[in-house]
Amino acid sequence: MVSFQDGYALILGVANYSKLNRLPATVLQDARDIDHLLRSPIHCGYPDANIRLLLDEQATIAGIRQGMQWLAESASHSATALIFFSGHGGRIEQGPQASNYLIPYDCDPAHLAETAISGEELTALLHNVRAQRLLVCFDSCYSGGVAEAK
Repeated sequence: MVSFQDGYALILGVANYSKLNRLPATVLQDARDIDHLLRSPIHCGYPDANIRLLLDEQATIAGIRQGMQWLAESASHSATALIFFSGHGGRIEQGPQASNYLIPYDCDPAHLAETAISGEELTALLHNVRAQRLLVCFDSCYSGGVAEAK
């Protein structure tokens, strides 16, 4: 049996968007599978209190920001932190709001810059995570440009 007291994870899965095209149910299943794997005492042994799983309506812009704040406050310097996001990504290619974006459940595509998490904001949120080891996994379009390395 494995116990990894210094492991923390924020797992986000959005498939049933309120204002965007829905994604396949496998998006949510992927998030649940990561959650199950990390909690499993046979595989990773993360304590239940060290994992936040936010699916669909829980993964709003406010929910994601709160989850990132929880991770930053909970994961000490000696910890390992994991962030997993599966859902839509977006991009504004020109103008003052040009960026890549993570798309939360409650995003309004007509106001993408105001209702999504920009690459710049995500970079700032990641810089707040003090964990010595940080793994970020994006399963979304435009994920290659969504944040800069810590």
